[in-house]
Amino acid sequence: MKINKIAEAHESLLQLSFTASKFDRFRAQAQAVKE
Repeated sequence: MKINKIAEAHESLLQLSFTASKFDRFRAQAQAVKE
């Protein structure tokens, strides 16, 4: 049970970091367009 919870948290963390990196790239592109 405990191991499953850890795996779940790890997966959500992975998804979060993936979303953050995508957002960073999108923001960088928007910044480049502005300049």
